[in-house]
Amino acid sequence: MKSPYYFVLPLVASAAFLPSCKKSNDHVDGDVVGQAVEVLEEKVHEEEKVDHLKKLAEKAGFAVNLPKDTSAFWTLYDGAGLLEKLRNSSVGKYLNTLAEQDGESLDDLFEDPDFAKFMEVAGEELFFAVGTGAPDQTGHLLEVSALSNYHQMRSMVELLGASLGEGNEESYDIDTNYIDEWLKDPRMLELFEQFSMPPMYFGFKLSDEEKRKAYLNQIKSSAQMLVEMQSEGEVVFETVESEVYSGLAVRGEKFAEMLKGEEGAEMRATLSEDAYTSFIKSAEEKDVVALIAEKGDYLVFFIGSAEEEFKFAESAEESVLAHDEMASVQQYSDKDLISLIFMEEALGESFIDNQSGMQDMALGVLDGLKETDAFGDTRVLEGLLADLIDREKAYYETYEAGLSTMAVFHEEGIKAESFYTGNYPELDLEAKRKLSKVGDGDGVLFSANWVNNPAQAELALEYVDSLGSTVYQMVKQLSGLNFEESDLTEYTASFSMVDGMFKNDLMQLWSALRDDLNDGLGAESAVVIDINGELPTAPMIPEDVLKNGKLPRMSYLSTVKDRSKLAASWEKINSTAERLLKQAGVMTGTPIPMQRPFKSESNGLTSWTFQIPFAHQNCTPSVSVSDDLFIMGSSSDFANQLAAQFSKEEEGEAMAEFAFHFDPLRELSSNWLELVAKHGADFMDETEYANFQEAQPVLEGLIEASESIESLSLQTKQVDGGVQSSFHFKLR
Repeated sequence: MKSPYYFVLPLVASAAFLPSCKKSNDHVDGDVVGQAVEVLEEKVHEEEKVDHLKKLAEKAGFAVNLPKDTSAFWTLYDGAGLLEKLRNSSVGKYLNTLAEQDGESLDDLFEDPDFAKFMEVAGEELFFAVGTGAPDQTGHLLEVSALSNYHQMRSMVELLGASLGEGNEESYDIDTNYIDEWLKDPRMLELFEQFSMPPMYFGFKLSDEEKRKAYLNQIKSSAQMLVEMQSEGEVVFETVESEVYSGLAVRGEKFAEMLKGEEGAEMRATLSEDAYTSFIKSAEEKDVVALIAEKGDYLVFFIGSAEEEFKFAESAEESVLAHDEMASVQQYSDKDLISLIFMEEALGESFIDNQSGMQDMALGVLDGLKETDAFGDTRVLEGLLADLIDREKAYYETYEAGLSTMAVFHEEGIKAESFYTGNYPELDLEAKRKLSKVGDGDGVLFSANWVNNPAQAELALEYVDSLGSTVYQMVKQLSGLNFEESDLTEYTASFSMVDGMFKNDLMQLWSALRDDLNDGLGAESAVVIDINGELPTAPMIPEDVLKNGKLPRMSYLSTVKDRSKLAASWEKINSTAERLLKQAGVMTGTPIPMQRPFKSESNGLTSWTFQIPFAHQNCTPSVSVSDDLFIMGSSSDFANQLAAQFSKEEEGEAMAEFAFHFDPLRELSSNWLELVAKHGADFMDETEYANFQEAQPVLEGLIEASESIESLSLQTKQVDGGVQSSFHFKLR
């Protein structure tokens, strides 16, 4: 939009210039001019914002009706059109050809009455949204899940204790016991008291008024039938209706009254009398409504706690689309939209605050151990479990919640642009990249490049350390117990032997990786896979296959922080491997000598490879190191090539990215189809070769049909106010 205020800017400039022509000692206050320009720029910005909102409102479908206090929404536009594009794509047409060869067709699917009904619902627009209160209620549900994990693990400890003679194992039903204890937990009652059904909207667009009315009447009839089918004494549903909506309501008082009868007998037997009374009292205060309304061309379903919560925005300015943060997707309002996604910061914060990996299960085990002596002295294990909980908390504490938006649209295939006002603490998105060019070579199938946040990486390693120590101590604790079962007796004996022979060496190996290697490597990493490898020169393989067969090559790269640390890491790994192989040789009765790597140097890069039969420089595991690079991969030739592409002075844009290219995949596939077609009979049996010949035309057709698919990529960058991720499924 061209702003009407632009014409004023030359006048402001003239106001600053013309007086100086009149009298040399007169001047215009620069601050006044600057303030005037700022005011005008702000007006221009507001005009553009209103223009973007107007365009987005025209494209966003039902979202323009959602109130501004909506916590999250998701939409899918023109599902029928999207499916039709897939159907008419080269891949879709080819799949249809294959189906027709089997006497079927995608056309049959589209003509199926059930599928046609589905497309009536999903064909134009689908939407789902949750309203105000969703963050709190999401937190309550996640806490309920956490309590379930806690009581499940605690019950498992009790069951194992019973199996060791502390109780009657046969009479112990873990499922019943854990559910009973879960429901009895005082926190469960607190959560139920705090819970209320958050407003939820979902529905679809159906422009055909006759069909839309038919759906509406059918749903109304089903609701009425449900009310009429209720038995005496079990009446909990009642009909509700207004000029806008109709539907059902479950009144808390009636639900609680029903639970006072036979329907609540099991609950009463499980809970204490006080807990049961509190539950009934809380239930009396909770209503749930399920409503349906017709809003323009939309059928809107609503679930919430009260009819008053079912409301629509009166204008785009009062809708969820008017959020300041929605500006990040408003700029895509002129695109051919597939989907819009929005989630407020409070909802994201609820997920982060209730994030739980091992914590709840560890707490369950810890509290279970405190209630039994069947496992002996468990003080070390209890200390490790407490440390694991602390490490997990420390890892997740660095995550900051934010508001999320995403626009998905058609453009050279499918693009998705997302914006997040929180953080990705595992990545350093402000650091310039040194390895950004290593994935630019010919024949690259896959490449990825990112910079780790060292502080978060250290928290992750501490978490892994704690988890490993805890698991080891658990296994050790169990190995010291007396089990009647023979298989468990064999397990304890095996663990004791392995623990005695290999523990120290395995700890040394972990130290070499965890400490020395980690301290020697820099924060930036990359992975590159290309198709320029060659086969090992093994016997019994036709010369043409050995000469022309393509093989993927893979390399992991990292910058180097301290080369001496890498050398120290290798010394530990090598000496530890020698001892482990020696001990394995004692156990098997066959000496296993440690292989000595072959060392080579080229352009400042030192490479080590093992002399594997039939391998060569372009097909052998290797580790290469320079003052700037660490490369580990399947080809020392590839390592040298990547090192040559690296420039210490060159810096790439700060971001994390990956890309998958389909042309090299097709080239690799075609290469092998051609070679196997020529020489497959030389190294396949008759059945295998016959199966290949049968599949060959299908695979060749699929390769040809996929020519329109170019690449798959994702870039994540730090931008003003948050993180932006750009996904692209690129088609020709």
